[in-house]
Amino acid sequence: MRHDYVLQNSGGIGRASAKRLARLGCNIAVHFHKAESIANELVKELHGLGVEAKSFQADLSTYDGVRQLHAQVTGWRGQIDVLFNNAGVTTKFVGADGNIEDVSPEEFEATWRSDTGTHYLVRLRVVFPMRN
Repeated sequence: MRHDYVLQNSGGIGRASAKRLARLGCNIAVHFHKAESIANELVKELHGLGVEAKSFQADLSTYDGVRQLHAQVTGWRGQIDVLFNNAGVTTKFVGADGNIEDVSPEEFEATWRSDTGTHYLVRLRVVFPMRN
C-alpha cells in the first residue's frame, strides 16, 4: 500500500484529492493548520474507505512547520510515496480588486515563503528521496 502525504486538504481540492487517492488504496496523512475538526472528519471518511489516515497540524508558512510535519508523517508511516501539495495563501491584494503597489516587501516575502519557499522544502524532504 502506498503512503501519501496530502497537504492542505481540509476542504475543496485537497479534500476531494485525498478521497480519490484513498479510493485507489492510498493511506493519507491529512494536514491542517487551524481546522482540526474538519481534518478529523476527513480522517473518519477516509477510514470508511478502508485506508489508514491520520491528521497532522502544522503551520506551513514557516520552514520549521514543514520540517515538523515531515518528521511527524514519516514517523507515522515511513517514506512517502505520493505527494499532493495544495497548500498556499492568498492576500487581499490578489484578484480584480487587488493592487500590487499596495503590497509591502514584508507581505510579499511572507506570501512568497508560504507559496514557494516552503513548497521547495517539501520537495527536498519528500520528492527527491522518492527517486531512491
